[in-house]
Amino acid sequence: MNCTDVEKEIELYVLGGADATKSLQIERHLRGCPNCRRLQRECEDILLDLKAHGQASCDHRALIEEIRSASQPLIRRATTRKRSFQFASVAAGFILVATIWFGSTGDKQSPAPDRDTAPNKTVWRKAATVAAGAAEADDIVIHDGTIFLLLENDAGQAVSAVEADSGRTLWQSELVGCGYLAADDEHVYCLALADQARVHLLALDRNNGRRVWAYETQQATSVLYGISKPTVMPGHRICWVHEDSAYAIDARTGEKVWSRVFPEERHLSQAAVIGREVYVAGRNGIYCIDGENGADRWHLSNRSEAWLPTKPLTAVGRDRLFVVTADRNGKSSVRCVDTSAQRSLWQKSVPKVSHLCADAAHVYLRCQQVLALDQENGEHLWTIEATGCSPITTCDDTICFIDSTREGSLVGARCYNGDVVWKVPGLHSCNAFIRAGERGYLKTNDNVVLAFAFD
Repeated sequence: MNCTDVEKEIELYVLGGADATKSLQIERHLRGCPNCRRLQRECEDILLDLKAHGQASCDHRALIEEIRSASQPLIRRATTRKRSFQFASVAAGFILVATIWFGSTGDKQSPAPDRDTAPNKTVWRKAATVAAGAAEADDIVIHDGTIFLLLENDAGQAVSAVEADSGRTLWQSELVGCGYLAADDEHVYCLALADQARVHLLALDRNNGRRVWAYETQQATSVLYGISKPTVMPGHRICWVHEDSAYAIDARTGEKVWSRVFPEERHLSQAAVIGREVYVAGRNGIYCIDGENGADRWHLSNRSEAWLPTKPLTAVGRDRLFVVTADRNGKSSVRCVDTSAQRSLWQKSVPKVSHLCADAAHVYLRCQQVLALDQENGEHLWTIEATGCSPITTCDDTICFIDSTREGSLVGARCYNGDVVWKVPGLHSCNAFIRAGERGYLKTNDNVVLAFAFD
């Protein structure tokens, strides 16, 4: 793809409406073209501004079709002009179509959910769930209308599939799993102990819970730090980090595609994926791996100053990678890496971080407060005083987390200014609150999964 081709597709790419082949071609072009990356960011900023004013919802499918049909004449006219005007024409077309769409009072789409509304009732609850016992090991995963979690039974703890709307159990696996769940369109992935020193990565059929394959490693593990949640990659692959090694596994067969050992590292971070590239972080560096063959692409030094061994945390926002490592004096260091330019943009010392996440504009850190930093320069934007250990999750312009102060509460706050817009009292959890449309799901500290309604 050249610049003109990218300009014709960039609006749909930003909205997630470009097809898979074109998305990969655009990503390759953006990695080497600063002008097109600037256009990408302009479109993302426009969409963020619209969201910030409460004008966008989680579902852009109809908007994608509107932009697909309405923006093409604008782009065709733009391509006949000088290139200096072309960027402005494409961005202006995006603004015009998106603003008309979001401002319309017609029947093109149903009203956007009101993000100022708190969950107002509990739809169902599921007891006897099992904690995975590690901060990064998601205790529940939601994919395509189904919740996957661990439930206790006579044999031990089994992976279970639960209907998201009703809470009805669809199936339970026969195996005994230890969590670290992930899912795609065909499989559910989890880890299982082979013995006291080794773990296996398993794939289950998402329709019935039967084992499809098991990837076995002979490497011993330190359970507290050594294992990571698998990461779903493009092209029917899974990336799994175990101790000092990263593995790419064929999701259909369980065969190893490639593996990489980092002899100077131990307790690598969970893999982060941007396009076809895989990123892992350790105490000594940040590493970029070719997702196709496992070859080294590049790496940056990232020496941790902490004495105790702790795994770095990673998050992805746009084409940027955010890495948190332990720092001296009980603090953490957060670093922003521009993956397309292969360089560090900024680094900042912050209070000790237990979780982080990112969107297209901000980085959110879970310390003994909740902090937001500007992605561009690491500038501190706002702080919410809220103790606790739950991760931060985002939906549209709202972040959600648990504040463990006194009786505990589930909190929703604005991404862009930290204003708290709703609270649900009486909840304690170290797990993530996950919102999907008009439902939200939370696993409490007493191992009960609650389903909330926002309607």
